[in-house]
Amino acid sequence: MEKLYEEGLLKDCGLFSFTGNFVADCAYYKDSSSSIALFFTCLRLRKIQMAGDIIIHFIHISGKRMITSGIDGLPRGVCNEGVMRGVPMLNFLPLHLSVDERSLEVIPWIRSLWDSDVNLDHHCANDWYGKVFSKGNFVGHLHQQQGIWL
Repeated sequence: MEKLYEEGLLKDCGLFSFTGNFVADCAYYKDSSSSIALFFTCLRLRKIQMAGDIIIHFIHISGKRMITSGIDGLPRGVCNEGVMRGVPMLNFLPLHLSVDERSLEVIPWIRSLWDSDVNLDHHCANDWYGKVFSKGNFVGHLHQQQGIWL
């Protein structure tokens, strides 16, 4: 990534880093780690993001999803499963789906945590630009990425 950044190939882009390592995911967003190597890796990624026109998204994916996509087998030389067989990566990472399209349980769970006396409106991506400055409490998704905003 550093080389691509220095060559100007990462200007005005978003980079998605999918990891099965929950610790690495947390370290990137927490900006700290007791592992010196992981700390400096995250620091280098942050410096690239801060210095240029790039947004880095670190996304943790489950081990089951890694196995299904075939990524899990690559270190062992398994090259005929999932994406290596030619199946598009986005078939295994449904970023194009909204929160409630991925799971019917998320919105009811959030509502169960919410004070029933306070209104909580559910917005979809089409509502974002028209209602972003309205007053209230909202749960929804943005630009085809999973997210909760209140």
